[in-house]
Amino acid sequence: MECDHLETDPSTTGFLSLANELILDIADLLGTQGDTSRLAQVNQRLQLLFTDQLLSFNIQQENSDALKWAASKNHQKMAGRMIRLGADLNPKVWGPPLHEAAGSGHFDMVQLLLDEGADPEAKNRSNDTAITVALKANNEAMACMLFDKLRTIRGASNALLEASRLKESNFIRYVLEAGVPADSKNPSNSSALDLVVWRDLAPGHDLFKNRFDDDAFKSVTILLEYGADPDRKGRNASILQTVRDNSARHSDPRVRVLLAIAGREELVTKIDTGVLSQGWKRSTGRELDIPRDVLEVILSTPPSRALPRASLKALFPPFVDEACWQGIEEERRAARREAKREARLATERQLNAVIRAFSRYQQSRTGPWSDLVQDLDAGLGEFRRHSRGGPGS
Repeated sequence: MECDHLETDPSTTGFLSLANELILDIADLLGTQGDTSRLAQVNQRLQLLFTDQLLSFNIQQENSDALKWAASKNHQKMAGRMIRLGADLNPKVWGPPLHEAAGSGHFDMVQLLLDEGADPEAKNRSNDTAITVALKANNEAMACMLFDKLRTIRGASNALLEASRLKESNFIRYVLEAGVPADSKNPSNSSALDLVVWRDLAPGHDLFKNRFDDDAFKSVTILLEYGADPDRKGRNASILQTVRDNSARHSDPRVRVLLAIAGREELVTKIDTGVLSQGWKRSTGRELDIPRDVLEVILSTPPSRALPRASLKALFPPFVDEACWQGIEEERRAARREAKREARLATERQLNAVIRAFSRYQQSRTGPWSDLVQDLDAGLGEFRRHSRGGPGS
């Protein structure tokens, strides 16, 4: 309503009749972007007239953050206009608009930004690439599109490492099929297999929870199928341990067994006899569901170190190790006994404090408090005998 008033108000008619150049010169004197924005709302003519000025101000003073907003909302015309005005496609402050478009699933906007020169390997303030953002948004199609636009081998390797860290098994296969080495490493010398396995190493007895993780299992299977080396040492590994060794603490029993038997070519002959399937089920509690050709590749890939000889029993431990469980239960019983003992000692200390308090009010055992003190003494003695009665008490 205010805009209609301005258009019919004689005081503004003269202003609106001015040439565009003069109106722009007057707008330069307003001083703030807010004043210019309000003036642009008077009518469509001024809105079109001031759009470039407002966008240029945003580019110069606001680090092109309007482009980030346009990318997230899929406003392609606005984005194209800002790019023509010189917007930064890879700003350091707000983060690349490509990440916003990728995370929001706007394929046309992503294509526009890439065509205009956006860097698909650029990282945002969280140190994520656009591919990582797409994977976190569960958009594998977007991640594949961005992967196909990568310009360097390093970028392709980083895509594999990020997918492995996130355990995105389908995208891992897509990247490996494109020819990226399965043993690609990051600057910290961690491989893709490192990043999958180390994320789920269980501390202490949590190992025996046997938490099944299909994403981790599929990721490890695919990496081994494409030749990932379980016997290399990375930054995450102990100086005396490899990925294979450390996988013994992985929470998924299938991952533990798969990495234990990888490179054991002598097991290939046992695939069709049922021995391998029986050992797998005995160790994991589940059926062996790896395709025969894939399993044969994993078993036949020569290890990079000489593996010690191991019996089937050693390679396929039982799914539930009774000795381990008994040890865990004994530790829990001991902890409960210790907690009870501490509680009894605390009660005994309180009784002692009460007796000392009463004793201060009597001069001898014949005083007025003697009967009560004697009762407390007797009660404390009985409590001590009960406390020393052993676990069954």
